[in-house]
Amino acid sequence: MKYLILFSAIIASLFISSCNSDDDNSMPIDPSGERYFEKVFEVEVTSDIKFGQAPQPTIMNSNNIQELYMDVYQPKDDTLSERPLIILAFGGAFLFGNRESPDIVTLCNEFAARGYVCAAIDYRLSDNLILQNGVSLATQYEAILKATHDMRASIRYFHKDAAITNEFKIDTSKIYIGGVSAGAITALHIAHFDQLNEVPAEMQSVFDATGGFSGNSGNAGYPEDIAGVINLCGALLDVDFIDSSVTTPIVSMHGTDDGIVPYGSDTVTLLNSNLPLDGSSVIHQKLDEYSITNDFYTWEGAGHTPFVLGPSDETEVYMDSTITFVRDFLYEIVQ
Repeated sequence: MKYLILFSAIIASLFISSCNSDDDNSMPIDPSGERYFEKVFEVEVTSDIKFGQAPQPTIMNSNNIQELYMDVYQPKDDTLSERPLIILAFGGAFLFGNRESPDIVTLCNEFAARGYVCAAIDYRLSDNLILQNGVSLATQYEAILKATHDMRASIRYFHKDAAITNEFKIDTSKIYIGGVSAGAITALHIAHFDQLNEVPAEMQSVFDATGGFSGNSGNAGYPEDIAGVINLCGALLDVDFIDSSVTTPIVSMHGTDDGIVPYGSDTVTLLNSNLPLDGSSVIHQKLDEYSITNDFYTWEGAGHTPFVLGPSDETEVYMDSTITFVRDFLYEIVQ
């Protein structure tokens, strides 16, 4: 995505350990609380579930195939036969990161304790974003496209599971996707990058060769329907991708002083990139213009992903605000 995003991932990777993680599941539980609002369950995690695979050439092997895995967080001893699902993707500027990022682990635990099934997914990274001397638009577009293909495969995986084995007991009418930084960019493009006339010329060849919008990362033939997007410090290549034809609800959070992914509209020039991005504030305005259900939280004076990269004594406060705002938005639409 923008190289801006790429740099964001670099910083996030360096400081991500500062993010408070609840991976021990030792969270207060209120069995009498209200599902989707209070934490009423303990959480159980099933790791390393393969949901797809896709080409990922390397310097040593141009035919390399990357297997794609996810960790699934479920409310323990839950008897509900159809549960809402949240699929989350990590940040890292499409250059690095993984599904065990502490912020993703925290979010998955928090929402699984409230009755959601949560999946922290892999997606293919793009080393060539930093190996080149001056990143081409085509390379940046390809990085975004690969990530969307892989997230779409994860969506299809759960539709397939519901249709065949029903292991995870997902209500496929309530699948929410999202992520942090690059992960949020991925989810936003799945929701609104959906018309052939939106495909940039520099992306066209790889778009055609790798399967168009849906890609070839697995679970072909199953639906990709989603019910909402969680946008944490993300952006779109073009806010005009949004129109009245797609009314998917979106909840967004962004800092006004984000120097990585723009809060508004900006052109990223870091590392010789020259890619314009439209951030959460203009996405919110466009959604309002079309009366599409959405909500937007601004962190005044905060930089990129402050629940990860803020001052060490403030990241927990920012994470708490993130959990609360997203919880309240989803609570209104998940019922």
